[in-house]
Amino acid sequence: MPQLPVLGSMVVVMGRNIATNIRLPEEDYRALKLRARSDSQSVATHLRKAVQLYVQGKAVDGSRKVTARKPLGDLVGLFSSGLTDGAEQHDSYVYGWPKRRRAVRKK
Repeated sequence: MPQLPVLGSMVVVMGRNIATNIRLPEEDYRALKLRARSDSQSVATHLRKAVQLYVQGKAVDGSRKVTARKPLGDLVGLFSSGLTDGAEQHDSYVYGWPKRRRAVRKK
């Protein structure tokens, strides 16, 4: 999908727009309408921008990728337990089971 040109905070749309009809919960619509009004933009402009960011895999503020297939993927590597055998001994750490003996590798 080609990237749409951006001019300041306004997205310049080239080509055809497809009209569609969506249903939103009333409280979401009211919040969206208030936000659009405070930004001096239309509700449609806000929705188009949100859809564009979603399709590009970005958060609504455009700051980071959102992984739809692996929603927890962004958490990998954020924390460090200091454990060096977490993969091998995860049952012990997660469930409190006795630690397994390390397998001896044959040369």
